[in-house]
Amino acid sequence: MSELALLDERFEKTPPAADDSVISPAQLLATLRRNWPLILFFGLLFGAAGYAYTVTSVPKQFTTAGTLSIDMERYTVPVLQGALSGEGLADPMPQVRSEVQILMSRSLLQKVADDLRLIDNPEFNAALRPMPWGEATKRAIASALPEAVAQPLFDVGLLPDVTKPIEQSPEAVQKDGVIGSIAQHLSIINDNRSLIVLVQFTSKDANMAAAVVNSVIKNYTADKAQSRASANTDANSELSRRVVEARKEIGDLERKIAATREKYNLVQTRAGSVSQQQLEDLSSALTRASAERAQAVANVQRAGAIARGGVTSSDNVAVLGSSTISGLRDKEAAADRKLSQLSTTLGQGHPQFSAAQAELASVRRALAAETQRVMASLGAQAESARAREADLKNQLEIAQKNAGGLAAVQSELQQFEKDAESRRNVLQTLLQGEAQTASRKIGPEQSGVRVVSLAVAPSFPSSPKPKIAALLGLLSGCAFGGLLSLARGRRDKGFAGPDELKSALGLTPLGTVPRPANGASLAERVAADPSGPEAEALRSLRTRLRFSGRGSVPRSVLFVSSLAGEGAAEFTAAFARVAAIDGLRVLLLEGDLREPSLARVLRIPPSNGLIDTLQGSEHWQEQVQQDGRTSLDHLLVAGPQPAANQLLDSMQLQNLIAEARDEYNLVVMDSQPIGSATQSMVLAHIVDTVVLVIGAKRSSRAAVRESMHTLAVASRKPVAVALNMAA
Repeated sequence: MSELALLDERFEKTPPAADDSVISPAQLLATLRRNWPLILFFGLLFGAAGYAYTVTSVPKQFTTAGTLSIDMERYTVPVLQGALSGEGLADPMPQVRSEVQILMSRSLLQKVADDLRLIDNPEFNAALRPMPWGEATKRAIASALPEAVAQPLFDVGLLPDVTKPIEQSPEAVQKDGVIGSIAQHLSIINDNRSLIVLVQFTSKDANMAAAVVNSVIKNYTADKAQSRASANTDANSELSRRVVEARKEIGDLERKIAATREKYNLVQTRAGSVSQQQLEDLSSALTRASAERAQAVANVQRAGAIARGGVTSSDNVAVLGSSTISGLRDKEAAADRKLSQLSTTLGQGHPQFSAAQAELASVRRALAAETQRVMASLGAQAESARAREADLKNQLEIAQKNAGGLAAVQSELQQFEKDAESRRNVLQTLLQGEAQTASRKIGPEQSGVRVVSLAVAPSFPSSPKPKIAALLGLLSGCAFGGLLSLARGRRDKGFAGPDELKSALGLTPLGTVPRPANGASLAERVAADPSGPEAEALRSLRTRLRFSGRGSVPRSVLFVSSLAGEGAAEFTAAFARVAAIDGLRVLLLEGDLREPSLARVLRIPPSNGLIDTLQGSEHWQEQVQQDGRTSLDHLLVAGPQPAANQLLDSMQLQNLIAEARDEYNLVVMDSQPIGSATQSMVLAHIVDTVVLVIGAKRSSRAAVRESMHTLAVASRKPVAVALNMAA
């Protein structure tokens, strides 16, 4: 089996190359960084266009706002709801949201439209606006067409029927449109945390924007005031009715109280009724009578003790309570003193002493008689006190029995009086509420809403915003430029530099040859300037190839490109010339037998030494020729060979390369592009190393990726990469 057949079989068993449609983030950033001028250009272009368009073509819109404060105090109907003014809700936000809905209600917007006559304003009434250019164009086309041609188009609805007059929308439809236009541009804003409501409107006319906002606020506050006034009137009417009812109820209760008092003779006194006053008086009298009786009995008992003992001291005299006894007591004392004196001076038998004794005895008899009389009087007083006490007890018992029979009547009477007092209190509250509702003036401060600020005509439009439009245009332009750069990057052939090659395909070139400054070929430039940047780049490539051989120095090198036009032939000839200039023995072989170009690149006369060698007519050493400008040896081809595949797949070529590797330091070959033939695979299999020459700004990613895949299958060692004509 031939080498080419073996390579084909190996190629079929190898997985295909990775999909080039997937781009990594590093590749994306590299592409964007490389094309930043294009991205910036489109960004500035779109930004300027956006700014100019918004300034010149977009209609200006003016936005203004007024501020309302919702009052949470709820005015309620007196008595009917328990108070003149109810407390606010625990959570006022539902009430605020309800007011927001009222501000957006259709009835309120209808009043605004009527107040400002917005139906006559083209901004709000679409029927007054000019015909859209599309409709005008259709009507112009319909008018220009012959009737025979236009009529079928009228029938199917492709063109408007210009033979019929334009129907004006009904007024009701126009009003609906005006209300819808107001609602579309009206915003009622609340932050759900406060009682402040912002009424905002946007219009093409600054004065109209302020007029609509103020009209909304005016009609809303008027409706609230009217609602409060209506509720106040209804409350006053209800209060008046309740006042009449309360007065009637009080009159009925007072008549019942008077009738009950008259029926049971319940005259009102300081203690309540007559029976109650009588019980109180009898109880007080009985208490006094009991005290008097006790005192009288005590006096009788003490007087008896005095009578039995015969002692009439000053205390006893006080008990007896008689002035006669007091006088007699004085006489007794005087007589007793006189008797004592006489007994001392005269003796008991003296007549004066006897007379004094008789006088003392007379006084004491008179005193005893008076004491008996007083005791009899005290006993009579005690009996009288007992009788009076018993009589008062009897009267009190009778009064208590009579009062017990009137207890139920009095209880009922007290209940009537309590009900009457309650009705009087209700009547007083009703009268106060009636007076308050009758005099209450409903104004903005009592309407449940407070106007914090009215709208004023704005001096500057709210839209469009040229700066924002320019910024958005700049961003969109940069985005467009980035997408365009990516699209161009997908179509780009070649890579600008080694960094882009590495970021795009993950390949690190071992050598990078810069783009020439003049039109001379690379082989001519390195021969003319052996120390120039191109020659140094090729030397660096040769050095790196030596250290990439994994322990063995490559003696044969194949240069191949993905597609034609990437400068692989010039690169091969220049590489060989630089090696020869550096003192190496180098043999250059023509590997592209279908389109040989090394003789033209080296500017030497063409020869056919390689073909003669491969056909076996001559030995290769006899056909070797030398470069006229360097010590480079070469075996070239004079013209295209029809049997190129057979010649490259022959043992003669393999033997030639093997023998040349022993005789020369380096054997250098070029080849056809991989994308157009398979001869490169055969050559890649028989050389020590392969270098894929990538032309900057020429090779596509897919072609390079596919070439690397193909060479990896054919080559016995890793494929090196060199970038040619880099920027």
